[in-house]
Amino acid sequence: MITTQETTVAVSGLTVVEFDRRYPYFAVRNDSSATVYISTVNADCTAGADGVVAVPKDGSVVIANCGDIFGDGTLYLNGSGTVTICLLYTSPSPRDGATS
Repeated sequence: MITTQETTVAVSGLTVVEFDRRYPYFAVRNDSSATVYISTVNADCTAGADGVVAVPKDGSVVIANCGDIFGDGTLYLNGSGTVTICLLYTSPSPRDGATS
């Protein structure tokens, strides 16, 4: 269970992460050497499946409404390596590096 605002998670195959509470946004940075797949709604979390986002190596993605509209506060990851998860309390802005 994630209880801090930023944490590193080791991903080995299908990995399930639960948050200690609901967060309106979170960011995932892929620190591994291969693509990692993430989802808040698809427990299978496989490439190309509905509700699954591919995060390329050295890439990152911001997900909105984790546990508020989609999912139940659980994040599914699939791949191999490490990712850094940052929990965000407010909407990311363009000056923070977020893009629309």
